[in-house]
Amino acid sequence: MRMWTYAATVVALTLAPCCGFAAEGAATDEMNVTGARVAEKLRDTAAQVNEIPEKDIESVRYHNPTELLDRVPGIFSSGFLGEDAVTSVRVPTLLTNPYTQILIDGLPATTFGTGNALTWRELNSMDIERIEVLKGPSSALYGNNAVGGVINIITKRPGSTPEAGLWGEFGQQSRWRAGLDGGGRLDKFAASVNANFFEIEGSRQYAKVEKQVASGNLQYFLDDRSQLRLKVDFVHFHDYTPGALDGFDFALNPSMSYNTFTYNRVNKITSSLTYDRTIGDGGAFKMAFQVQSATDGNSISPASIRNVNIITNPNNPKYVGNVEYVSGLDFDVRTQYIQDLKPYRTRLIGGLDYTNSGQQLDNSSIDITRNTTTRQFVRVSNQTLERSFDISANVISPYLQAEMSPVDKLRLTAGGRYDTILYDVTDKYFGRFGGSRDFYRFSFKGGATYDILQNLNAFANYSQGFVAPTVAQLYADPQAANPFLNSQHSSGYEFGIRGNFWENRVKFGVSYYDMTIDNVIVQPVSTLPYQNVGKTDNHGVELTGSVQPIDMVRVSLAYTYSRNTYDNYFTDGKIFSGNLMPRAPENHINARLALLPIKGLEVEFEVDEVTRQYADDANLMPYSRPTILNLRATYVWKYVSVWASLLNMTNQNYATFVSPSTLTANTISYYPGDPRTFYAGVAFKWQ
Repeated sequence: MRMWTYAATVVALTLAPCCGFAAEGAATDEMNVTGARVAEKLRDTAAQVNEIPEKDIESVRYHNPTELLDRVPGIFSSGFLGEDAVTSVRVPTLLTNPYTQILIDGLPATTFGTGNALTWRELNSMDIERIEVLKGPSSALYGNNAVGGVINIITKRPGSTPEAGLWGEFGQQSRWRAGLDGGGRLDKFAASVNANFFEIEGSRQYAKVEKQVASGNLQYFLDDRSQLRLKVDFVHFHDYTPGALDGFDFALNPSMSYNTFTYNRVNKITSSLTYDRTIGDGGAFKMAFQVQSATDGNSISPASIRNVNIITNPNNPKYVGNVEYVSGLDFDVRTQYIQDLKPYRTRLIGGLDYTNSGQQLDNSSIDITRNTTTRQFVRVSNQTLERSFDISANVISPYLQAEMSPVDKLRLTAGGRYDTILYDVTDKYFGRFGGSRDFYRFSFKGGATYDILQNLNAFANYSQGFVAPTVAQLYADPQAANPFLNSQHSSGYEFGIRGNFWENRVKFGVSYYDMTIDNVIVQPVSTLPYQNVGKTDNHGVELTGSVQPIDMVRVSLAYTYSRNTYDNYFTDGKIFSGNLMPRAPENHINARLALLPIKGLEVEFEVDEVTRQYADDANLMPYSRPTILNLRATYVWKYVSVWASLLNMTNQNYATFVSPSTLTANTISYYPGDPRTFYAGVAFKWQ
C-alpha cells in the first residue's frame, strides 16, 4: 500500500504544474472570507487558503474532525475519543502550544489564554457550512495564536424558504447520534435552529462520550444596506477518557484502558450579535459582540497522571494526578471598516479587536495507586488543593491592511497589527504563585498575486506571527508553570500557483513555504518546567487538487511534504539541534476516488498515508503508522438521504498520537485509533 501511495504522489507532482492535477476549492474566482477578513476572490488573496466545502462536510458527516482535516495539506491533527482532536497548521501538533487560531464565523472559539487544543468538542458539528484554512503566520490580521495559520469555521445561516429536517445514525461499538434542524424567512426576519446529541461507548474500556448541543440563528434585515444577526450556541458534554497505552498493551490489547476514573465535563453558552452595514459608495462597517460562558468545567485528564519518580527512582514508582475545576466568562468585540476606492482598485481594511477574559481555576492533586496485575489506576480519595486562581486577561489590537492593483494583473497587499496583552493572575490559596505579565507585539504581512492566465494565478508573501504563553504555562500548571516565559514569534515566506481548467473539471494549488519559530516553549521532561529553548525551522511543499475526466469519476489528492526541525535547542545538558520535532511525519498523502454512477449516488474510497515520525525530541522513539483505508457512500433521493461508511476498512491497529511515556522511562505512549467501524444513517428534509 505504501508503494501505491508513493507512486500516486509522484504522478501527481509530475502532472500538477503542467495539467493542473490538484486542489478542490482552488478555482481562482471562488470567494473566501479568511484571507483578508473580508469576502474576496481567491485570485486577490496573497496567501494559501484551502476550503473544505459544504458538499464534503455533508458527505463525510465526520465523527472526528480529523476525517475532514486530513483532506487539507499542511494540517497536523490527532483524533481522540468522540470529537476530541488536537489540530495545528504547518506546525507539529502539541497539546500545550496553541500554534493555530481557531475561529467560528471570525470570532474566537475558546477562552483567551487557554490555547485551542480541544476546541472541536465544543462545536456544533452539524451546524458547519464550510471551513476555511489560512496557511502561514497570520498575526498581522488575527493576532495571538496565529503562528502557523488560522482555521475559520463558518456556520450555516437561515435559508430563504421554510424547511425542516430530522436525521439519525447508528454505528458499531454502541455509537449513535440524532438531530433536527429547521428554519426559513418571513419578511425582514430569518431564523434557524439546529440541535443534536450523540452517545459513544467506543471500543475501549472505561470510555464513553455524551454530548448535547443546540444552535439558534436570528437575522433581521433592517433595510437593503444593513442587517443584524443573533447567534446562540449551547453545548454540554461529559466524556470518560481512556488515555494512552504502553507498547505491550497497545500491540496486544488496544481496547484496554489504564484509567478507570478520568473524565472531562463542561457546559458552555456562546452568544454573538453582529451588525453589518454598507456605507456610501464602496464602504462597509461591521461590529460583532460575543460572550462565552463556561460553567461546571471539571476534569481529570489522563495526561495529568504521571510517575513522579520516573527519573529519580524508576524502580519505585509513585503516581499522582490532577483534578481541575474551571469556569470563565469572555467578552469579545470586533469592529471593522472597509473602503473600496476606484483608483488602482484600492481597498483599505482597518479595525480594532478587544477581548476581556475572566477565569476561575482550582487545581488539586490526587494520589493514585496502580494494580500491578491489571496495570489499571485506582483513584485514592486523598485530594490536596495546589493552585487556586482568579485570572483576567485584557487584549486590545488595532490593525490595518491595504490592497491595490497598479496594473490589471498584479495585486499588492501590506498590513500590520499591534497586540497588547495584559495578564493579571491572583493566587487565592497560597498568595505567592500569581502575578502580572504584559506582552506587546507588532506583526507585519506583505504579499502579491499575479494573474498568469485568466484561470491561473500566482502568489507570494512574507508574514509574521506570535503567541503569548498560555495561563497554564505561566501560572496554572502545578508541575511545569514558569512565570518568566517569553512569547513565541514566527516569520515566513511562501509562494505558489493555483488554477482551474476544463470548465472546473481540473483544479489545483501548489505552494512552497519556509517558516521559523523563535523562543519555542517546550517541557523537556514531565518533571521539569516549561522553557523557551531556541527556534525551529519549518518548511515544505503542499499540493491539493482534483480532476473529473467524466461526470461519473472524480479523483482528489492532498499531499504534504514538510520538514520540521529544531534549529537551536539546548536544555538540561542535552542538544537536540537538527532533530525532527515530535509527531512530524515528512510525508502525508490523502487520496480519494469518487464514483457517481447514477444521479444522487456517490461512493468514495479514501487512502490516508503518513511516513515515519518520532515521539520524542531526541528522535530515539520512532513510530510508523499503517495505511488507513475508508469507504463512504451517500444517496440522495428527493427529500431522503441515506449514507453508510466503513472506516479503517482493513482493521489496522494504529496510534493517533504518540509521546514519551510519563509512567515508564524511555518508552513510547500510544493513543489507539478506532478499529474497523461501520456507520449508517438516514435523514429527511421537508421544504
